Amino acid sequence: MGVERHALNMLLEQVRDEPRQTRIRFRGRIAALGAEAVEPMRGWLSDPALGAFAVRVLEEVARKGDRTAAVRALQAERPGVSPIVTRDIDEALGRLGVQTRTASLSVPRSDAPPGSRAWLLRMVPVGRDRVEDARAANVITIGWGKADGLVDPGLSRERFRDEVIRAYYQRATDLRAAGTSNGQLWRFIREMSAGDLVVVPRGDALHFARVVGGVSHDPRPEAEHWAFSRPVEWLTRSSGVSRNLLPDEVLHTLRWQGTCLEISAHRRAIMEAVPETQ
Repeated sequence: MGVERHALNMLLEQVRDEPRQTRIRFRGRIAALGAEAVEPMRGWLSDPALGAFAVRVLEEVARKGDRTAAVRALQAERPGVSPIVTRDIDEALGRLGVQTRTASLSVPRSDAPPGSRAWLLRMVPVGRDRVEDARAANVITIGWGKADGLVDPGLSRERFRDEVIRAYYQRATDLRAAGTSNGQLWRFIREMSAGDLVVVPRGDALHFARVVGGVSHDPRPEAEHWAFSRPVEWLTRSSGVSRNLLPDEVLHTLRWQGTCLEISAHRRAIMEAVPETQ
């Protein structure tokens, strides 16, 4: 859609600050962004304060923009949202002509199978650049280390979210931040897998790695902000490569300021532009 990422972020901040009763007036403006609106709205589905709004935006995106991505987001997040938002999702999918039983399925974020996905990962926890340390240890990392129960593969999406809240948001009256943290941790711990390609920005350079193993957790208090890690093979030199090698549509996505995001739609373009990733 050509909208600068900072402008989208400003629009989302307006929505967060808007009273619940009048928030709906932003639905059309966000839905008009089409596929670009899907990822932030997907992150909001598990937020008790914003979930209902996100459902309505995704339904409109499905009607007027990218139906496949919007429906997939609604289906994938349904198992971990509140009962009220579950009902809203089912009703939205029904209006879109998607059978109710389909809504209960956990649909992958991408059509790309595990091992062939691509991810954007930022490693600057609490303002500290961890890329050099991660390269030296041949790992990629993410924080929220107090939520040590997340490594349990038996956790459902709902129990996974509850563990994040238990560790970091027990006293929070607004769970918007919890919803965002939960989504990013779920991607790193549950959706990322061996063989996947990871793009790690650092200043004006980009570092590329291939995941080669599963998740581990460092229980030391001093490691809290990089406690979860995956072993990787770093594919590019220690200084990284220039962002200018990538096409504009990939660079546009890399402006997203969160911690962990699936960018599998750009995997082919990345591999063509950066031979080391092939």
